[in-house]
Amino acid sequence: MSGGPERIDAREIRARLDAIYEHFRQSFAESLDTIDEATHRLEAGALDDKERSAAERAAHRIVGAA
Repeated sequence: MSGGPERIDAREIRARLDAIYEHFRQSFAESLDTIDEATHRLEAGALDDKERSAAERAAHRIVGAA
């Protein structure tokens, strides 16, 4: 045993990267949906404080991920 870092083959690396990508893709899509819904409610004059706060948090998550 060399005590060095664990060796991972290319398939394992790809699988791990795909899992990370999928997690963040779903999270990003959910944030966009929240903002889109808030935009529609704002245009209709029906956006409440809870929805506005949720949209603000979603926008911060997107900006923080960039």
